[in-house]
Amino acid sequence: MTFIQSCIRVTLACTATAATLLGLACSSSSGSSSSTSSNPVQHVVLISVDGMHASDLSNWVAQNPTSNLAGLAAGAITYTSVQTPLPSDSFPGIIALTTGGTTKSTGIWYDASFNRSLLPPSGSPGYGIGGTAAATTPGTLTFFDESIDNGYSAGFVGYNPLANIGAPDINAAALPINATTGAPIYPHSYLQVNTIFEVAKAAGLHTAWCDKHAAYDLVNGPSGTGVDDLFTPEINSPVDNGDADYTVNVNDAVFNDGLKVAAVVNEINGLDHTGTTKTGVPAIMGMNFQAVSVGQKLSSGGYYDAKGDGFSATLTTGLRGVDQGIGEILNALKTNNLLSSTLVVITAKHGQSPIDRSTLVHFNDQPSTLVVADTTNPNPTLLTELLFSKGITAYTNANDTCYFLWLKDQTKTASAVAALQAAPATTVGPIKSILSGTSLTALFNDPTKDPRVPDIIILPPSGTIYTGGTKIMEHGGFNADDRSVCLMLSGPNFTAAKVATPVLTTQVAPTILHALGLDPTKLQAVVAEGTQVLPSLPY
Repeated sequence: MTFIQSCIRVTLACTATAATLLGLACSSSSGSSSSTSSNPVQHVVLISVDGMHASDLSNWVAQNPTSNLAGLAAGAITYTSVQTPLPSDSFPGIIALTTGGTTKSTGIWYDASFNRSLLPPSGSPGYGIGGTAAATTPGTLTFFDESIDNGYSAGFVGYNPLANIGAPDINAAALPINATTGAPIYPHSYLQVNTIFEVAKAAGLHTAWCDKHAAYDLVNGPSGTGVDDLFTPEINSPVDNGDADYTVNVNDAVFNDGLKVAAVVNEINGLDHTGTTKTGVPAIMGMNFQAVSVGQKLSSGGYYDAKGDGFSATLTTGLRGVDQGIGEILNALKTNNLLSSTLVVITAKHGQSPIDRSTLVHFNDQPSTLVVADTTNPNPTLLTELLFSKGITAYTNANDTCYFLWLKDQTKTASAVAALQAAPATTVGPIKSILSGTSLTALFNDPTKDPRVPDIIILPPSGTIYTGGTKIMEHGGFNADDRSVCLMLSGPNFTAAKVATPVLTTQVAPTILHALGLDPTKLQAVVAEGTQVLPSLPY
């Protein structure tokens, strides 16, 4: 047994169901909290089950009535019509949940995108408009994924997933550079608005968060200090059983999730995520689960029918792991007499598409050989090569279920759209519609004024995945399955109810602050976008 396995084993011992725990909540004291009748919530546990649709939650509860999620639902408010903002992906998804904003105010599009105002990383000058030489002209691909981790280029040799590897584990040489100051741009400083963690910290409250990459330093907010205890066991690091990373086998994903569950349990016990230092119970804490997303994507996973009520064995394993992990967290709250003073939020950063496998279409946007010698673009694709052959330089990102293009010369947008529309599907993939000009600015900021906004967004038919691999589901775009997510809230004085009113995941952030007795308008994105607290809450 490895050290990691022995550490996580303790988190797999829970036998109490959520129904039993919630039955005890009314008679339990508030533990270390000082709840009052006017403000009974002293702690919030925010959980993102990445990929979980509203239908997944309802089907799991119906098919598993003794599960932890079913027990939680028995006393919870469940929202049945919930969407993420556009685009629906992990980075904008977590920021929607923690700021109350969309890309218009947050500036967060994807963990890999383009920014016309920044210089390329000092360690990778080829990412910019200047080509392979160190660029002095602003404009660069920006990466805030596992590639910015220290140790990434060496394959995470000696990597310890139990260490606190937030911002300190980020390689500054892999970060884009402020063209004015010459300073590297960390994920938290790329975010344009503050987070719930920063608002809580300003009120003197303790905060914690767990997620899948060191780049989730993002949730610290522009101050860089919003989260007191950030734990990010890298999901794309190699597994000691020989697997390439924790996403190639659903059991590996369950294990990686278990590291974060153990961290949250330690925090509920009043310790830091390692369980070694007494810190007090965070006012806001939580984590993301990856096992459902992995169970949806793998070729052995997904669903057996078009409606999504038939879970594959692989997806069932992921759902069962999530259910057990949530049970561990609820059990820790019960043990510490915190159920009667804690709001538990179950939701998702994003959904996943397509649920109906008959609509699945794979399109590999990477050329086997270059059509032309596009030396100015370090990430050539079939689309960039097509446009380059027509005198148009574009920087692209296939956001898994949609396609972003940033043009070096923005006056050529109309010409680029015409070229894409005229090109064969074998080159550009299936196209349902193209957003540019007024159709794009109707949804987002003007790309001629906002250096982060793509000039062109290609929307393929629902079911299209930009991959040359074997994955059968993905997320990142505008599809209904990408955007549909679960949302369930359980807390003091709650009565079970289902709310059909359409809501957005951006409404979670102001709701969390409101529940804690804090002012939601302290969130800059809430003010800028007029984001409302969720409806039908008891306080």
